[in-house]
Amino acid sequence: MNETLVIRFRDPAEDTVHWYLLDQQGQRLGAPGQGRLSECRELAAGRRQVLLMPGERVALMDAQIPTRKKQRILQAAPWVLEERLAQDVTTLHFALGPRLPDDSIRIAVVAREDMEALRDHCKAAELTPAAILPDYLTLPIAAQEWTIMVEGPRVMVRTGESDGFSTDRELALDMIEFSLPDEGDGQAAGPHGIRLLRPEADRDFLDALADRLGHTVEIDDRPFRDQADQVFVPVVTSRHGIDLAEGEFRLRKDEKTWWQPWRPVLALASAWLLVLAVSEGVHVYQLSSESQTLDGRIEQVFRDALPDAQRMVDPRLRMEQRLNALRGAGGQGDFLPALAVMSEGMAILDNSNVRGLSYRPGFLDLNLRVSEGQALDRFKDTVEEQPGYEAVIQSATPRDDYVDGRLQIRGPGAR
Repeated sequence: MNETLVIRFRDPAEDTVHWYLLDQQGQRLGAPGQGRLSECRELAAGRRQVLLMPGERVALMDAQIPTRKKQRILQAAPWVLEERLAQDVTTLHFALGPRLPDDSIRIAVVAREDMEALRDHCKAAELTPAAILPDYLTLPIAAQEWTIMVEGPRVMVRTGESDGFSTDRELALDMIEFSLPDEGDGQAAGPHGIRLLRPEADRDFLDALADRLGHTVEIDDRPFRDQADQVFVPVVTSRHGIDLAEGEFRLRKDEKTWWQPWRPVLALASAWLLVLAVSEGVHVYQLSSESQTLDGRIEQVFRDALPDAQRMVDPRLRMEQRLNALRGAGGQGDFLPALAVMSEGMAILDNSNVRGLSYRPGFLDLNLRVSEGQALDRFKDTVEEQPGYEAVIQSATPRDDYVDGRLQIRGPGAR
């Protein structure tokens, strides 16, 4: 954990504060400071920031709320506690603490006006606190021990990990006595000792506290000579059960939760990307299948056009080369007219294909596969309808359901 900057407000409406720097072990670094909140901006760089709310502004209450869901507890808390509160619940802010052994929930109640003031001060000073704690919950605490700190006219009392109060000096003794459980009432046992932090010159409070408690609780008196702010070392390294920075007053977004409001958008985006990926995959598969089909057709045409070729390497280039050679061999360019005549004959045939083709000047030799022998005759008749051309059926070999024929087309002037 990084170093911590603790900023203590005396009045939320004012931006005059005290501040403390703590090392990674929670020990104070140097003397505390005092001034305007804006003076903390440079100190805050790279440090965890914690604000302390005056304890008089925060009331802790317990409530039985039959749900474990945080949002529902927060929704129900104002109405469950309404009868115990003097103010209109719409003017109050509620923050959840831990669940207690009797299954009730510890709830902190503070005026929205005070929380809004802290938020506005922090925004103006460009600070983003990780937590906002009641000041009395940062007093040191030990098992079966309470801690009391006297600061002139006010007193802070911490009675547990998530329990305590701050009040005027005149009311402090009554509230401390009231907080002690009565013997035999079935409540948890009271403290075995009380740690009292007080100004050295203020012995009156010690005497008054001893009179109230009698000999039931041992008082560990720890007087100090300096001002209380110079002695105070806030304990914020351990996990605190109550953080007032809930909901709209959380200035520093938790790394794990900042994106929560965007979850529906992210879910839709993920679903859309999944559909897009599947669609793209299907499209690629279809293109791959079409490519394989085209490759097969190209190979068939290549074999038909160049039956003597041993390897099919760059079929387009090789067929162009063969075509150019044929054009050159004819002298008068009689290959293409002969090919056109052959096409006329093929056009009248059904279920037929060219199995082989070769050309020498004046002669076009074909291997045809047709559905019946008469198809060869029809092909011959169609070719000979063209002026100057003759077709000769050299052989016809019947197969299971087709006939393989060898023909020769002779051009004008051929011998």
